[in-house]
Amino acid sequence: EADGASVMESLQRMFHAKKSGFLDLSNMGLSVVPQEVSSMSSLTQLTLDHNMLASLTEAVAGLINVVKLSICHNHLVTLHPALAHLSLLRELSLSHNDIQVIPEEILALTGLKRLALDHNHITVLPPAMGHLHNLRKLKLHSNDVKSPPREVNLQGTDVMRAYLKALDDGAKAETLDLSSFSLLALPMEACVLTGLVRLNLSDNLLRELRPEIGHLTNLRELYASGNQLILLPPEMEALSMLVKLDVRNNQLNAVPCELASMTGLRTLELGGNPINSPPREVVEGGVEQIIEYLQQIYGIRDTKKADFGGLGLSMFPVEVCAMVEIGTLSVADNHIKILPGAVQMLVNLVSLNMDSNEISSLHPGIRNLQSLRYLSIENNQLTSVIPNVGKLTELRVLRLSGNNLSQIPATMGNLGQLRELHLGHNKLESMPAAIGGLTSLNMLALEDNSLSDLPPEIGFLTNLTMLSLVGNVITNLPLEIGNLELLRIMSVDDSKLQTPPKEVVMKGTTAVMEYLRKVSQSRHSRILDLSCMGLWNFPREIARLKYLTSLSLTGNVIGTLGPEIAELTGLVSLSLADNNIKYLPVEMATLTNLTEMSLIDNQLSTIPAEFATLRLLKALHLDNNDLKTPPKEVVMRGTAEVL
Repeated sequence: EADGASVMESLQRMFHAKKSGFLDLSNMGLSVVPQEVSSMSSLTQLTLDHNMLASLTEAVAGLINVVKLSICHNHLVTLHPALAHLSLLRELSLSHNDIQVIPEEILALTGLKRLALDHNHITVLPPAMGHLHNLRKLKLHSNDVKSPPREVNLQGTDVMRAYLKALDDGAKAETLDLSSFSLLALPMEACVLTGLVRLNLSDNLLRELRPEIGHLTNLRELYASGNQLILLPPEMEALSMLVKLDVRNNQLNAVPCELASMTGLRTLELGGNPINSPPREVVEGGVEQIIEYLQQIYGIRDTKKADFGGLGLSMFPVEVCAMVEIGTLSVADNHIKILPGAVQMLVNLVSLNMDSNEISSLHPGIRNLQSLRYLSIENNQLTSVIPNVGKLTELRVLRLSGNNLSQIPATMGNLGQLRELHLGHNKLESMPAAIGGLTSLNMLALEDNSLSDLPPEIGFLTNLTMLSLVGNVITNLPLEIGNLELLRIMSVDDSKLQTPPKEVVMKGTTAVMEYLRKVSQSRHSRILDLSCMGLWNFPREIARLKYLTSLSLTGNVIGTLGPEIAELTGLVSLSLADNNIKYLPVEMATLTNLTEMSLIDNQLSTIPAEFATLRLLKALHLDNNDLKTPPKEVVMRGTAEVL
């Protein structure tokens, strides 16, 4: 198709090439390689630049001695299989063509030293190019190459070739080593090698691992130390087969809770990172403790519960504060000192256990936990309870035992639905009258404090079934306790108690309640019957009940009456029958309103002469005594004669 001059020039060039070994057919307008070239086996260099070649032909098969081949500025899309047999080829230039995919023929040219592929449309270099061991110069500029990454390509041919070789070897050996390639991101081509068992990404410039790393589900070892990682993707939860993870010397602040799914993980290297989640003490505890911590956070999504007990924490797990759906949380048995303000975000929290920590105060934000029903902060270092606790009106159980509390805020009386209140082992000296507002309370534990008394308002706790008061200095129980008809268990130190008397306390809660109830009810009836209560002495507190008109102490074991009985000046009826009384105090003569007095079955030998002043006394019963004064015959004639 060329003119005569062009044909002649081509023939001349080919003629001279037979002697020189160099053939330049540039700018000849060629659309195919001349067939004559196939017979020029002596050629060592062939240039076909600036033609219109779209492909090569069988003619190249004869270029068995070609060392340098240049086909630049054409329209090549593919090459020819025969090119793969040019074993002596050392330089191949294919610049400025339309090549999109590296032809397989190039991969067979293991002797290549220089390869020019610039100004094409290449996006991916095949990993097999890594085995072109003699390649020293690879020109790729003006292509949109995605693989290898740009940062690898900029480091030169040797690094590029080493990278490709690593990919190719990794696909075959299940181990991929991409360390020290200055990678800025995890290459996508690595994430498609789903058969990988070991992946080394150490000593690069990675700031993150792409989510697609989750595709490597067979991975057992992952090394990514010496990078700039600021986070690990949650998609790593898919790496359930992982046994070892090394991310030392990065910039990680947190380990994602999704790693909790790596139950087979035996080695987790986190050194050299500014880790704050999990806390330092958890990280130092080793991989098992880390996994346990992460499992608690991860499990909140499904169970709405978390238990961080006994993990040696010095700080409240703040990660939890972002998981507002949590309903039950325990951080017991740690070393937590401060409750963070972020805890107020846990608006759905129903149960919070912070026992056995080192908490000295509560954050005011706790008032926002309006759903809370169970709150336990036992065995801490609380010195006071903030009034805001009174805002937790849904509370059913409040446990504050084992602290340093000296007082309780009156606002606690607002907890009208509270069922249990535990305040034992503190330093309480008094209880506020507002405690009477806890009308739903079933259990009240106040043991081992410094209480000297209880407010009478305790009588409003009509649902109380258990009351613990041992280890205090209470001498008198309020009579209002007698109104607590459901109270079944009450523990108190009988050695210090005066009201009720020790002998009543020794008989148990039922006897105590009966005693207090009778005394309390006497305020309205003015009648008090303490018969058969096992009393050893006349109770001193009874002498203060000046409103009494009738008092029965029948069937006790009272041996001595003190003069204080004379304070009951309003008595009309008095029964001291069936006791062990030997003497009557003369002060009883002031009970001038008495109309009836029974002293039957005692051990009296004399009636004080001062009783003669009891002008209103109509019935004085003295049977079964060993009376000497007055004489028996006088007693037999009746009260008037005795007086």
